[in-house]
Amino acid sequence: MKKISLLLLFVSGILALQSCKKDDETGGGDNNGGTPSGNATVMFEVQSVDENEEGLDLGKVYVTPTGDSVTFDYIRYWISNIEFVKEDGSSWKEEKSYRLMEKTQSKNREEFSVTVPAGKYKSLRFGIGVDQARNSSIDSVAGELDVTAGMSWTWNTGYIFMKNEGTFYNSDSMAYTDWKYHLGTDANYKTVTLDFPMTQEFTDGSKFMAHVVYMALNIFSKPNDMDLKANPVLMVGPADQTAKAADNYAEAFELHHFKKQ
Repeated sequence: MKKISLLLLFVSGILALQSCKKDDETGGGDNNGGTPSGNATVMFEVQSVDENEEGLDLGKVYVTPTGDSVTFDYIRYWISNIEFVKEDGSSWKEEKSYRLMEKTQSKNREEFSVTVPAGKYKSLRFGIGVDQARNSSIDSVAGELDVTAGMSWTWNTGYIFMKNEGTFYNSDSMAYTDWKYHLGTDANYKTVTLDFPMTQEFTDGSKFMAHVVYMALNIFSKPNDMDLKANPVLMVGPADQTAKAADNYAEAFELHHFKKQ
């Protein structure tokens, strides 16, 4: 009987050690020191705003930082390659990540959600426009990329990254004149990085809100002042002017707040 008891104790010890080893390898138990499992949901609200960070009104006259009086007929742009950066510097990137954001007379699309693996994250990144791999052929459809969306050129290969139109007061003609910024080409693809106020721990089933604002008037300034009278229309060129406008929209996105819901 004593031998049987000792044998049972020995077997129980082996099983306990194997169980602990399995938990260590898979991050089991409470996941202390292991890889967290499950997914969190991040709801994005990407809002076009004026200089006071209030919702932009189409057709309303605004004064740009350079002193021009302008209106917006619509704002449309691609957000792509959404990526969350962990506290250790590694990252997770969403696949086929292309979304068309728009504020028009008939449609206002400012919200979408992303499912993100559990972990500790410190910032997020995303592109404005369509990366070179997809932009080289508009037949390479992914995410919401669609040639019928009116965000690609029929006379030039590639997508329009940022498409804004409106009017501005022309002091020469003393009348409001149309302006059009249809910006694209690989050189003008921009990546925006937004840091969280503090590291956020995503756990299975947790939900977060990322409120991002697009300071629409900044496309005419910050860091580059744009001359609407000299260049009321920007498309594929002039290249030096489209590059300036692209630098402006790259710096026009700000993280208003990021919080757990």
